[in-house]
Amino acid sequence: MRLFQRDAYISMDFKDKKVQILRKSANFAKIMAKYVFNKKNMKIEDFVDMKELTAVHHSKDALTYELEAFIAAISADLNPIVDGVAGTRALRVAFQIMECMKTTRI
Repeated sequence: MRLFQRDAYISMDFKDKKVQILRKSANFAKIMAKYVFNKKNMKIEDFVDMKELTAVHHSKDALTYELEAFIAAISADLNPIVDGVAGTRALRVAFQIMECMKTTRI
């Protein structure tokens, strides 16, 4: 999944459990002016702050943890973390995304 923000680009790889965040450098304007007027060699590291995050490896996937939490909540007579309303909303969004994928060509 890729997210494009005004000041950042975020890439999430769910299979490999990695997130890469590229943010505009805090000194972007100063650095850009320096390069524009001096025409020096540009390096991407001068313009972008890069961070890569890797999730801790777990033997179970997220769905298994979610189901275990749901069963534990029901067993203890507590409200589940994700209740029916939130689950229904998430499912509705998923169906909307699937419909867009069928009808939209890029």
